[in-house]
Amino acid sequence: GTTQENLDKLIQNVQIESDSDMIRNWKYLDVPVISSFVAQQHKYARRDRSKEETFQLSRWTPVIKDVMEDAIENKLDSKDWPYCSRCPPTWNGSGAV
Repeated sequence: GTTQENLDKLIQNVQIESDSDMIRNWKYLDVPVISSFVAQQHKYARRDRSKEETFQLSRWTPVIKDVMEDAIENKLDSKDWPYCSRCPPTWNGSGAV
C-alpha cells in the first residue's frame, strides 16, 4: 500500500482520474491500496549490506534474505512470526528422539 497523498499524486501524474474510483475500490478485494498507519510503522529491521555484493540485475537485496537468515539463526521475533517454530536444541548424540 501507499499513502493517500502518494496515490493522489500518482493518479494525477499518469492522468487516470476517471479510473481512480476503480483503483480505490480494490480495497474491497483485499488489495492494500492505502496502507494503514500501523503498517507504515512496522517494518522489518534490515541488515547493513552496503559492503556485500548485490544481485546481478538489482541494486537491492530482498527482505526475504534477511528473514531467512534470521530464521536459520533463531532470531525471528515470536511476536511477529508466531508460526515459526524454534530449532530443536543441539543434538547430544544419543539415539533417543
